[in-house]
Amino acid sequence: MPKGPSDFTVLMERVRGGSPEAAAELVERYEPLIQNVVREKLHPKLRSKYDSLDFMQSVWASFFTREVHRAEFSEPKKLVAFLSRLARRKVIDAFRRRLQTIKHDVDVEHSLESTFVFKRPWCLWSDDPSPSQVAVAAEEWDRILADQPPLYRAIFVLLRRGRTHEQIATKLGLSEKTVHRVVRRVQMRLQT
Repeated sequence: MPKGPSDFTVLMERVRGGSPEAAAELVERYEPLIQNVVREKLHPKLRSKYDSLDFMQSVWASFFTREVHRAEFSEPKKLVAFLSRLARRKVIDAFRRRLQTIKHDVDVEHSLESTFVFKRPWCLWSDDPSPSQVAVAAEEWDRILADQPPLYRAIFVLLRRGRTHEQIATKLGLSEKTVHRVVRRVQMRLQT
């Protein structure tokens, strides 16, 4: 806490003068008081949504942007009272937004597991391949195609696009048996 009213007055003058060191000293002196007010007033249901540091930063932001030059704090008690009121209002506003409005009401929040039906309710990951798996598969695909003659490449590109053996044979002027034989031959080479 401040050593005396004169020390406090000098500190406030330095803060109003724009001294970052004075601002840091002011925060260091009075932050524990604000933190106590926030923790005392913060509703238990909001503790998982907010950290007391969020409110403290909001209080200091309001104080330094608007109030430091407007209000005259002649003694530490007046500053403490002001900061405490400001902290209470910030907590009350958060309470009203999060518990008294339908949009953000924490009482109607549900876990993902209770909201959605999962094949495996204990896991929230997708069965889709990860980006790294997609990249590895693309590299492997490019490597396989690079080792094939042009006709084989054309067949596999069309297969990858979802064409049937019959459609590929028609498009490339081959018999359906030839397409089937090429696919089987490449598969057998890849398995060895």
